[in-house]
Amino acid sequence: MTEVSNYELAELTIPVSPEANQNKYLSRHVDVQVKTPEQRRALRQLIDGLDASGERLKSGRRVQSGADAFRWILENISMPNANKIDA
Repeated sequence: MTEVSNYELAELTIPVSPEANQNKYLSRHVDVQVKTPEQRRALRQLIDGLDASGERLKSGRRVQSGADAFRWILENISMPNANKIDA
């Protein structure tokens, strides 16, 4: 990650299960409405910060939308002992 002036690093602790339950249904689609001004501002800050710092999705795509930011978070959650979920 590249340091970008005028941007700050934010840290978030996210509780995750140590194992992925292969028997539970998991949709490939997530529908989210960003309803409050605080949510919209936070999402814009996240998108702009990720893009300005040169972060990319594993596909190489720039982070330019809310969906991209959500995918980037999922790709970068550190779960060293988690089981892989089949696509």
